Amino acid sequence: MATKKRFVVRCSARQRVWLSWMAVLLLLSVVGGCSRGTPQRFPIRGTITMGGEPVPAGEILFEPDTAKGGSGFGTIAPIRNGRYETPSGRGHAGGPHVLRITAYDGKANVELMKDYGALLFHDHRHHESLPRASSTLDLAIPSPAEIKAAAGPRAASW
Repeated sequence: MATKKRFVVRCSARQRVWLSWMAVLLLLSVVGGCSRGTPQRFPIRGTITMGGEPVPAGEILFEPDTAKGGSGFGTIAPIRNGRYETPSGRGHAGGPHVLRITAYDGKANVELMKDYGALLFHDHRHHESLPRASSTLDLAIPSPAEIKAAAGPRAASW
């Protein structure tokens, strides 16, 4: 019959005290980190139009507006045929947000490896105070021609 060899670690009293303190600190950091709980996230869905027409494809980023006291997680939702919805469990935190919208024409170009197609506009910003609940938000973005007309004749100079 073979005898089992035991693995024994020998350490000084000073090392045992140090290891004990490290174990206590590790335990406190785990317990302290878990006590705060998971921040709530709220689903949101809606439609996005540009010049009265649905945005064919794109993305909408929900970013807490820290300048107005917003905090928490941001999230992103794809836009398909003028509709968007945050993925399950990936909603916004509620409160003041900056919505950043990027739109494409929706005509995929395999040669250029662009799933969404050609860029229509990038980083259109919209400020919104979102409820701390599941919600719907429909957005209407003016067409480039409407933006240019609203800016007046001086807009063409820059």
